[in-house]
Amino acid sequence: MKVLVILVAMFAFGCSSSPDIPDQTEEANYRSTNLEGEEKEAQPEEMPGDPAPKEVVSVVKATGPVATVNGNPIPAEEFNTEINRVMQTGQVPVMMVNQAKGTIIQKLVDRYLLDQAIEKENIVVSDEEVDKKLDEVKSEFQKVAAQRGQNVTLDMLVQQMGITQEELRKSLKQSVAIEKVLVKRGMGGDLEGDAKKFYDENSTQFQRPEAVHVRHILITVAPDADEAAWEKAKANAETVRKEASAKGADFGEIAKKKSQGPSASKGGDLGFVPRKATVPEFENASFALKDGEISKPVRSPYGWHIIKREGYKAAGQVPFEEVKEPIIAKLKADQIQSQLDGFLKELRAAAAIEIHNENVK
Repeated sequence: MKVLVILVAMFAFGCSSSPDIPDQTEEANYRSTNLEGEEKEAQPEEMPGDPAPKEVVSVVKATGPVATVNGNPIPAEEFNTEINRVMQTGQVPVMMVNQAKGTIIQKLVDRYLLDQAIEKENIVVSDEEVDKKLDEVKSEFQKVAAQRGQNVTLDMLVQQMGITQEELRKSLKQSVAIEKVLVKRGMGGDLEGDAKKFYDENSTQFQRPEAVHVRHILITVAPDADEAAWEKAKANAETVRKEASAKGADFGEIAKKKSQGPSASKGGDLGFVPRKATVPEFENASFALKDGEISKPVRSPYGWHIIKREGYKAAGQVPFEEVKEPIIAKLKADQIQSQLDGFLKELRAAAAIEIHNENVK
């Protein structure tokens, strides 16, 4: 239903904390562990006197319908698919997955209830509407990824989660349809007016720290390098600086070719970096520059940096127009979730639901 919330939450769970230099963050390693068909690990033959082998916990599987919703059975395949997806993230222990089987069944029941409600209301969702929703989700996901310094796309994450593009579009189509049902039930209101009220009542949440927009070229030096290695790297940095400072030089293109930091692919662009976000050497040099100015090589624990300052934002209140759309998006998401919770409660109360726990072992 709220696919974006789920994906972003999973993405955030897998991210590491940011190091001192913004572009030194390692890319997330989205390895999958596919346990489909593997119920137990191979056990060695027992020998006299050997300790008893450790008990291996198998992933639960359904062997028949896990529930019936208004006469419609939920096949075992749907439950098993959800279990396998959770396991493929490689982040949840088998025992925790097994303990969550009731929650997974309830989510499937809710999905069936909503599909039935959508059909009853004769809701139609066009391909164009799904395309638009998909673009919105991708855009929002990329913003979150960029804020966390991660080079991860929604398509990459969806693939690692074992969801096909067709399944993603199906989920988004249901999301659009649910929103239409909720609107027919009276959901709406002046969200822009509500957003302004929220902004005014929560002004402390919209304070912007002093920040500079910088690019940099990093010449790395090993942590255990001797002073001779540092001097050699500095000479290299001086040469690169002269090239980047030449008339008509494109700093971003030179960074792509010469920088040894992860931001090289982005032309060394770190975006707006606030105070206290980097090591002192990098921060002091960045804030001391004027817009358009390029620094001499700056030494930090990571190596030598050639920094170009491209912009500056003073500390202060972020204008409402800059945050209006994100606030509206949040209020709309909150509104949909609240309305959806109430709607599902009504659907559950009116439905004939049977849970078949005996088919899940």
